[in-house]
Amino acid sequence: MSEREIIDFCKALSDETRLKIIQLLNKEDTCVYKLAKYLDMAQPRISRHRQILRAIELVEDRRDGQLVYYSLNKEKFNQYYKMIEKIISQ
Repeated sequence: MSEREIIDFCKALSDETRLKIIQLLNKEDTCVYKLAKYLDMAQPRISRHRQILRAIELVEDRRDGQLVYYSLNKEKFNQYYKMIEKIISQ
């Protein structure tokens, strides 16, 4: 994992809305409607935050009929977490 990836991860999680999205997705897969309700935000604003999280591969999506469900990529999250632990312990 590169230094740039770690920086992008930290930047992504520096936003309160993105942290809340991660917290919810850590508990359950969900659709954008439920995210909008949970965050009390319009769907377009949430979409921008999801794009940032998808760019660093933390959020994945799957289609179920007309709905798209989002989930936390826990494997990727753990990779970032381990790398940060390694950096901090140096």
